[in-house]
Amino acid sequence: MTIWRRFLVVALFAFWMGGFTFYTGVAIPVASDVLGSHRAAGFITRQVTQWLNLAGGVTLVVLAWNVAADWRVATRMDRRVLVWTLGFLIACEVALLVLHPVLDARLDVAARRVVDGEGFDALHRAYLWISTAQWIAGLPYLWWTLAVWRRADRAAAEAVC
Repeated sequence: MTIWRRFLVVALFAFWMGGFTFYTGVAIPVASDVLGSHRAAGFITRQVTQWLNLAGGVTLVVLAWNVAADWRVATRMDRRVLVWTLGFLIACEVALLVLHPVLDARLDVAARRVVDGEGFDALHRAYLWISTAQWIAGLPYLWWTLAVWRRADRAAAEAVC
């Protein structure tokens, strides 16, 4: 069971955070270039972010399961870092899920225009900052998870010898 849990953690984390990285680093700039503006691309990317948020929600459930499953082998410091980063990732995801429909409400999708430009821009900046903070917080979660797994594997190997 351990190998399957770890596989799910790595695969889902890679899909979610790797997808976000590719999306922000490649897809959005290319779409903006092809369509002529970030705003025009935003009418496509607003749908993509719904899928990205779904991937985040599923991944966060598996990451929480991972923390619970490794609780006994984790040190006190490991637990603190993993719980803090997981909590932060979840808080960011909740904020993104709350902000997304608020942003959508400020769009006239049929006319491909923003109804409330100033309000939309401020909320959109907040959405981008929260997304970025979430991505950054994913790094220590992944690092500490790998460290816990390494320690657990070493302890198991020593117990066999």
